[in-house]
Order: sequence, then structure tokens, then C-alpha cells
Amino acid sequence: MRGDNLQARTIGVFALDTATTPFAVELLLSIEQTAQQAGWNVFILNLLSNPPTDQNIDLMLSHRPDGLIFSAMGLRQVSIPERLKSKPLVLANCLADDSHLVSYVPDDEAGQHRAMQHALNQGYRRPLCINLPRKSLAWGLRQQG
Repeated sequence: MRGDNLQARTIGVFALDTATTPFAVELLLSIEQTAQQAGWNVFILNLLSNPPTDQNIDLMLSHRPDGLIFSAMGLRQVSIPERLKSKPLVLANCLADDSHLVSYVPDDEAGQHRAMQHALNQGYRRPLCINLPRKSLAWGLRQQG
């Protein structure tokens, strides 16, 4: 129960495959740790579909978040329902059609370049590079790297 002078600050996280994928759990852990250090609470909702269903949205909004984060495993395009656009919103490892939304994505080009440079520095002359499927948004960036 919230007191008159106590305001709980809450961030709601829609987790697209990030709560159930070992490679992406670090993303959610980082969100939680950073929020806690700043005195915020985090409510994480694992999503099985994109965009979130009306039931997902109702559940999230029932917690009265001050802001929202959409997180995804693997750089991907996401759909943001109109009902959520009135809240402060940040995208983590995903992109949306709305150019006004802030997106934090990994630098796949530089990461791939550093990995190949490291292999070459170790003496490998023709390192094998296993890349993502061509349909992946990060594929072209990693190829450039």
C-alpha cells in the first residue's frame, strides 16, 4: 500500500524472449540492478507474442509503471501498441517504426570486427566466421565488421 508521501517508482519491462533465453538474461539483470541502484522497482512480464496481447497490456498497466522498456533476444523489429505510447518508453535490443523512440542496441559491426581482429592477432589467418541468418537485422552489420 502506498503512503501519502511515498511514491513507488516502477519500470515495467516487456521481455520478448529475454526472460527465458540464457544469452539474454544478462540484459534483464542489468536493468534490475541499475534500477535498484537508482531506487526504482522493476516489474518484468515475459511475452510469448509481439505485440503484447490486451491481457499483457492490462496486467502491465495495473502495476502503474512510470515508464516502460521493451527488451528482445536478438535485434528485431517490434510493434508498440498505441495504448503504451503515452508512457515514457525505451527499447533494448529492438527497433520500432517510430523514430522518436529511444533504442539501445549492440554495436554488431564493431563487435564482429573486434572478434575477427582478436582471432587474427592470435595468429589465425583464415578464421571461420559463423554468422546469423541473413534475415536477421544484425546480419549485415556483422558482415561489415
